[in-house]
Amino acid sequence: MEAFPAGKDSKPNEGLGVGAECHYEMLSPSASFVQIKFDDILFHENCGGGSFGSVYRARWISQDKEVAVKKLLKIENEAEILSVLSHRNIIQFYGAVVEAPNYGIVTEYASGGSLYDYLSSAESERMDMGQIMTWAAEIARGMHYLHSEAPVKVIHRDLKSRNVVVTADKVLKICDFGASKFLTHTTHMSLVGTFPWMAPEVIQSLPVSETCDTFSFGVVLWEMLTSEIPFKGLEGLQVAWLVVEKNERLTIPSGCPASFAELMRSCWASEPKERPMFKQILATLESMSKDSQLPQQCNSFLHNKAEWRCEIEATLERLKKLERDLSTKEQELKEREQRLKMWERKLIEQSSSPLLPTHDIYTWTEEHVYFWMQQIFGAEQGPCGMQVYADLFKENHITGKRLLLLTESDMRDMGVKSKGHVMHLKGEIEKLTHDYLSLVHFPPLLKEELEKQVEMSKTIKLELVFGYHWKPGTGKDDCKWKMYIELDGDDVAVTYIKDVVFNTNRADMETLRMAKPPFVMEKWITGIQPNQRVDYTVNYEISTPYGCARLDKDRRSPRNPKNPPPL
Repeated sequence: MEAFPAGKDSKPNEGLGVGAECHYEMLSPSASFVQIKFDDILFHENCGGGSFGSVYRARWISQDKEVAVKKLLKIENEAEILSVLSHRNIIQFYGAVVEAPNYGIVTEYASGGSLYDYLSSAESERMDMGQIMTWAAEIARGMHYLHSEAPVKVIHRDLKSRNVVVTADKVLKICDFGASKFLTHTTHMSLVGTFPWMAPEVIQSLPVSETCDTFSFGVVLWEMLTSEIPFKGLEGLQVAWLVVEKNERLTIPSGCPASFAELMRSCWASEPKERPMFKQILATLESMSKDSQLPQQCNSFLHNKAEWRCEIEATLERLKKLERDLSTKEQELKEREQRLKMWERKLIEQSSSPLLPTHDIYTWTEEHVYFWMQQIFGAEQGPCGMQVYADLFKENHITGKRLLLLTESDMRDMGVKSKGHVMHLKGEIEKLTHDYLSLVHFPPLLKEELEKQVEMSKTIKLELVFGYHWKPGTGKDDCKWKMYIELDGDDVAVTYIKDVVFNTNRADMETLRMAKPPFVMEKWITGIQPNQRVDYTVNYEISTPYGCARLDKDRRSPRNPKNPPPL
């Protein structure tokens, strides 16, 4: 039986109801949501989807209900999040298909497609202030619910017009919770989301709060007011550099009503604490709705797009020129250019095929990943060669974003049985991840020889914080826990950690090694055994004044997290 049908006459991005951007362990069979039989679903066309799953319009046969179904490799955190949410402006979750290999989540079907598609259509030209105010308030109510009223506080982290859908009766609903996180005291986030909508701290993988969603809301409001694509024509890494390094923001046309302009500027504040919470945004929108002069100002602005559109285009041209000027400074970009040239040379040596169209792995499609794997493993011939996995990854719809987040467990689930092959694949993906994150954060500018001599010796103090996540059960036998280590320091400090190893004296657990943050146990551990002990080993590197790398190791049991090891 085919896992999920390939939809015929599919229309991308229409009727989206679900999406996924992140990978987590499968929930237990006792998960608190309706389990729907695969045979109880009648699939229709493919209607788009997120980067981590195809979405189909379907019929839930037993309930005679039109639904949206998204294929997954596993039942991940999105189902867990959606199962506890209930709000008029949050996509309604019906249940999940948990029959291997046909995993998927089932939600209501939004026939109006995404807000992004609506704003790109001719119908958006008839939008007036009333519709913009109504939709802005609906998005804000949904986000306020996630942050302040839901059973567990949820940070969406990927709010954008593509992740807001329009129902048949023109109600907006927020979807795609694959990138979301339950908010705990661990707020370090991995790189997920889409650059034009992302807050600076998310782009830099810094600790985040719920106001990162406020930043994204400001971009969506800008889209509704202008019907333009944010940072159109600029690549993701260019946008990241402009937003973080140059503090650039989307252009607010001079004719935009002052109240809307002020709201967007407050949402885009560089300091997260200076951005309004959604409760404040709702109060601001309520106050704006009572302004008798605002409708005339707003509608005049919307109907005179030809007059102010040139302002947005002029800003885009200025930003493009700024990026082009930067690219000509060979000395400043030497490290980045050398890395790209080495990568290109390796691809050319392995194959005579044309190079990948972009080095922004975040935007790679399944075809790009397939091409990359052929370049890496194409020279290995024979039935046991690694090149067979190029087809396997393509069959499982592995995109660039998903490739960066694949785990060993995922590869085994896809059919990579050889542990040696799993380790080989993981090693190549780790190299790719290192190159990609280096490009995202941009290499530091080269320093003059005099500066190098002054900074030949430098002492770094690292403060480690140890803790654990806890899910209480009925007793010590069914509670769940996992340890984590965080580093309290600046962004550079984390680069001194080579890896972290967790090891326990339990026979049912394997040693866990992590070479990059976040340093947290991947799976929940069930129960507490007598005389149980968890040891951690922190390996780190110190650069000596002579440029030699020295590997040091710290090993101890995290029984006294208040006394971090001296490094």
